[in-house]
Amino acid sequence: MRLLGIGNRLRVGLVTAVVVVIGLVSTSSGVAAPRDNILNARQCLKGGWHTLVMSNGSAFRGQVHCLLYALRGGTFGTVTPPPPVDNPPPPPPPPGD
Repeated sequence: MRLLGIGNRLRVGLVTAVVVVIGLVSTSSGVAAPRDNILNARQCLKGGWHTLVMSNGSAFRGQVHCLLYALRGGTFGTVTPPPPVDNPPPPPPPPGD
């Protein structure tokens, strides 16, 4: 009998990884990570790291990289989407004879 489907197992694994990372950051620095850092780290979840950049404009290599950056107090910028491409109108038909 299966208790957890594959999606649930992945979700549990991700949450476990985040908890471990938070624990490592807070124990290695000797103080708990500030609440603001943890709230910022939540932005990295659910694909959010794709739309975030570091304060210097660099993109993140992956979700864990984004989480560690946020938990260490890094500040985010956002990726600005490129301007829409305007298609020029078609040229007028050639004059008829």
